[in-house]
Amino acid sequence: AAVGVVCQDLKYDQSTTGSHLVVGDCNDIREGASIQRSSLPDTTTRLGNSNLVMNHAHVGHDVTVGDGNVLASGVLLAGHVRVGSRCVIGGGVAIAQRCVVGDYAFLAGGSMVERDVPPCVKAMGDRAVTRGVNDIQLMRCGVSDDERAALRKAYRALWFAGGEGTSNAGETARRLVSESKFAEGTLARSFLEFVAEADNVELAKAVPRERVGAVCSGDVRARRSGAAAS
Repeated sequence: AAVGVVCQDLKYDQSTTGSHLVVGDCNDIREGASIQRSSLPDTTTRLGNSNLVMNHAHVGHDVTVGDGNVLASGVLLAGHVRVGSRCVIGGGVAIAQRCVVGDYAFLAGGSMVERDVPPCVKAMGDRAVTRGVNDIQLMRCGVSDDERAALRKAYRALWFAGGEGTSNAGETARRLVSESKFAEGTLARSFLEFVAEADNVELAKAVPRERVGAVCSGDVRARRSGAAAS
């Protein structure tokens, strides 16, 4: 691994500009990973505690990573990206400059991220969009059933209130926050406040597990019917 290397920023002048890197405790930084120092004397690249940075992951200049995250093989964090805590970022994910990823988020392998990702959600795809609440990670982290149910309710409320896409999500979230339907300090409220402040979140409708199963079963039945007819 290359930890504390000079940043890859063409504006950076090593002879005149100071730079900083702070790495916390109990991090596992694997083969071929690179973590750059900051690009400015008054900024710092930060890696918190108990993170797993797998082989060939890249943490760019001025990036902030919280605690307890998994950065899988080949993850690329561009300059000034901010990642919260207890996130799982799948292999080959690339996150564009200055994007923010909230706590407990999951990014599916191979996703290309150019917008902020709210806390507690799953996001995936080329130009990733959110796809519902990250129930599995929340359960693993000990979040209660009631808290997770409130999050799902907040997600559905944002969607059905007209928050699909990017142009409506921020405005709709601000309205829901102003109506105080979700208590302050809860994960549901934090999710809505993040979307309200970010104003560039792309929201997609979550597909319920039972519907996924039904669709898959229907596809199987259709293929069998077609085979029988032929």
